[in-house]
Parts: sequence; structure tokens; C-alpha cells
Amino acid sequence: MRDTTNKSTIYKNYKNFKVLDELLWEFLGGPMDITNITEYWNSFKNGERLDIFLGKLEKDGNIVKKPSGKYYLTAEGYFLILDGGYEEREVEKDRLAYRVDQNEARVRRATIWAAIFGGLLVVWEIIKYFLDRSPENINYFN
Repeated sequence: MRDTTNKSTIYKNYKNFKVLDELLWEFLGGPMDITNITEYWNSFKNGERLDIFLGKLEKDGNIVKKPSGKYYLTAEGYFLILDGGYEEREVEKDRLAYRVDQNEARVRRATIWAAIFGGLLVVWEIIKYFLDRSPENINYFN
């Protein structure tokens, strides 16, 4: 179960997802060889390793490297861009996780209140049972 008291996961840093999106957007212009990609990457000045991000895009099936050495955008990559990219997907997952956490908390509170009221009803029925008894039956136990 996730910790609902720590909201920092909702506002996590999406920097790497933004970088993946930017790199993926660059492939919309057509196929790119490693020289073009490296030039574009160096313009970021972000200090991250290019091979890690290219590997992630390839592993996810968003780009493919052809034998010519050029990287091409795949249909999956194109549709990912249309859907808002990696960052939007992660933000939506976090929103959903937050809503699930909130609903779990509501269910827990409702369960606790149901148990309290159930216990009070049992106590009330026990009291009512003894109050409804005639006095001679109660004196019988004395």
C-alpha cells in the first residue's frame, strides 16, 4: 500500500521524461544518424548520457535503428508523441495513483465508522434485551 501522507510522489521531478519527449520530438523531422542526434543532444548541455536515453527509446519501441545506421521514429513513438509523450503518461499515472490512494483512505474510514456503529448497535440490542425483560425474570437471577 502506498503512503498517502507523502504527497511528494505526486510532484516528482519529470526532468528525464521531458528529455525523452524532447528527443522523441526531434525524430518527427525524419530519420537521424548518430551525428545529428549527438549535435542535438550537445545543445541540451544537460550532462546526461545520450546512449541511456536512446536505449530507452529503442527498448520501448519508439525508435528503431536501421542497418544504415539511421534512427527512425516508429508508429508507437509517433502515437506516444500525439498522446502527450512520456511526461504526460507519468503525470497521468501519478494522478491515478493519487486518486486510488484517496479512495482507499475513504474506504478505510467508512469501514472504521461501520465497525463503530455496528458495535454500538450490538451494545444497544443487549441493553434493550435486558430492559424489555419483565422484573420477575430479572429477579430470578438474584
